[in-house]
Amino acid sequence: MSNIFEKYPENLNIEFDNSFKVLKTNFSDEQKNDWTNLIKEITDSGVRSWEITTELLKMSVNLSEILKGAELIQWAQMINNLVKLSPVLASSYIQNSEKFLSITKGRHIDSMSLMAENIYDGSWKSGNFASKVFDHSPKFLKVLTFAEFEKIIYFLNEITAQSYDMAVECLDYSYNFLTKFHY
Repeated sequence: MSNIFEKYPENLNIEFDNSFKVLKTNFSDEQKNDWTNLIKEITDSGVRSWEITTELLKMSVNLSEILKGAELIQWAQMINNLVKLSPVLASSYIQNSEKFLSITKGRHIDSMSLMAENIYDGSWKSGNFASKVFDHSPKFLKVLTFAEFEKIIYFLNEITAQSYDMAVECLDYSYNFLTKFHY
């Protein structure tokens, strides 16, 4: 591949080339172009977005076992949406994607991202809460349906109006509580 990331560190272009070697078999010709354009858009979206892109490219290779062409593009589009809101959210989504998508068998690519978008209000505290939701999602999704998980998160999000710390603490403890009722 040509160097489409000229103004960025060389390791980004290397990572793109390495991941594309694996991913190209998942994509039609049109999807290859869509993927490349989306990756470029994410990279150009902010000052240090190239770091998010590097994480995305590394994770995309792992996810290629779970997701195919259109699903990988959908996943990257969710990251594109999140990176515009908060690079921290995008990074947390990427880091937890393999875990929660392997549990949900590739479903809820967009639902998880949209939930974070809905609970994020631009503050660092809501960003921290949304990141914690991503961090906790794999263990919750082992014992709950996505709809049940979503209800709990939106309920806890209501608590954030009073205290983000309390909502995070409830999130931390609720898994242990819930597992006592789900066998």
